[in-house]
Amino acid sequence: MNLNNFLHSLSLYILVITCDVFYTSLLMWGIEMIITLDHMSYWVLTLIVFLIILFLSIRYSVPELRKVW
Repeated sequence: MNLNNFLHSLSLYILVITCDVFYTSLLMWGIEMIITLDHMSYWVLTLIVFLIILFLSIRYSVPELRKVW
């Protein structure tokens, strides 16, 4: 892997992670509107939701973005 491919892959992963943070915050905002969570359960649920969204987006979005970008 040369430097250009590495920088391309790095930019894709940074883009996906930032989008995942945004999607997680929107989803957690919706969950907070429905139920109330204490401090510790909020952060545990946020981490679980973020990891699920991150896994799915790395599995499905990154290969599709490599074809397009």
